[in-house]
Amino acid sequence: MGEWRQRGEEGGAEETEMNGAEEEWTEVREAATRETELRRRQQRLYREGEQQQQQRQQSRSVLASSSSPLLEVSLDRSVMPEPVVPPVMWGTTTAAFLGVVAVTARIPRLLGAVGKSSTVTVGNTLGPVATPAAGVAGKLASAFPGLRYGARVWAGSLGSWASRRSQQWAEAFGPEAVVLPANDWSVCTLLEKVREGDGGLYRYRFGLPSSPDAVLPLELGQELTLCGLDASNQVVQGNYVPLTPRKQRGAFEVVVMKATDGAELDDGLPTTRSNREFSRFLDNLPLGDEIAVKPGRAGLVYGGANQPITDLVLVANGVGVVPMIQMVNELLPSSSSSVASASVVWLNEKAEDFALYSELEKAFFRNHRKLDVSCIVERDLFGSHLEANANVNAASPEFKIGTLAAVAGPDFFTRKVTDYLVRRGYPEDAIIGL
Repeated sequence: MGEWRQRGEEGGAEETEMNGAEEEWTEVREAATRETELRRRQQRLYREGEQQQQQRQQSRSVLASSSSPLLEVSLDRSVMPEPVVPPVMWGTTTAAFLGVVAVTARIPRLLGAVGKSSTVTVGNTLGPVATPAAGVAGKLASAFPGLRYGARVWAGSLGSWASRRSQQWAEAFGPEAVVLPANDWSVCTLLEKVREGDGGLYRYRFGLPSSPDAVLPLELGQELTLCGLDASNQVVQGNYVPLTPRKQRGAFEVVVMKATDGAELDDGLPTTRSNREFSRFLDNLPLGDEIAVKPGRAGLVYGGANQPITDLVLVANGVGVVPMIQMVNELLPSSSSSVASASVVWLNEKAEDFALYSELEKAFFRNHRKLDVSCIVERDLFGSHLEANANVNAASPEFKIGTLAAVAGPDFFTRKVTDYLVRRGYPEDAIIGL
């Protein structure tokens, strides 16, 4: 009995050991199975990733092929729907653009005479005097006049700002100006001669002597007296307000109406024998020749009680517009000037007489916030009554305290405009002739 009991105990121990070994093996086998499944899953995912990568590469190669039907379909705009702009977005964009234009500029009463797309007042009617520019630029200007106007306003404002900063920089850091004598003659050289328009008007550019920083000591609106010897060694003189800024260094420009033999000089300035003879002299003066120059008569002199001057009304005929352009370009941009606004009324008998329109237009776009411009054709300035022209009445502001009117033109024109302004309520001491 004891022997069988001992053998039974030994067999139970062996069975227990075998069961423990089987459990341990089962765990090892399950772990191996899990690891194998994990590897298979990773391999399957890797193969799937490679397949997707190959498919993407094949798609790119198909799109890159110029002969691919897929590419032809994707670029065929005839089968694609047109993009639709939401009405709200379109309306918002348009309103924003119009708002910017309205804030940055006032729409002027600009009735141009020789501009690419301008009109001119003839009596009481409006009529085109030129056609818009051809080509893409002309089509865009015709299709989007507001855009073109806004761009020119922006460019003019930027040009005015740059000009002021350049002058301030030159005065602060540049070389000092070489001021020429105020009461003595200086030598100048003819550099350039350019015809302006079709009316016989010429622009002459003269270089000042000795230094590129030479400047003539001129007051606002002051004339230059030019002097030379003609072919018979006779002294001839002419008096002109410079077109260039009075403080410009190194050179100056004047505009002169050509005088033909046996004809009166009709340049919108007081007609003198001296100016007629000097016009003929300049017409024959070669480039590079020298003449004499010195400051002349001071045209803008006002000693009235209607001060400070806050508003200017400038009425001109012919090249009498030159001192008006000079006044506008100097007084309106200046922060130290008391002038807050100006109205230029330019009256001529023919559209060809607006040859300096481009200069006046530049002045407008540089000073659009403060300047109104009206260019009006009146067929008979000598015999007509200005009150009968509705455009003249509309362009001439009513008098108020602080207004100064300046008139430039032949003597008859100055008298006619002065009488007209007096009848409109302007005091005589608030009107000056240039």
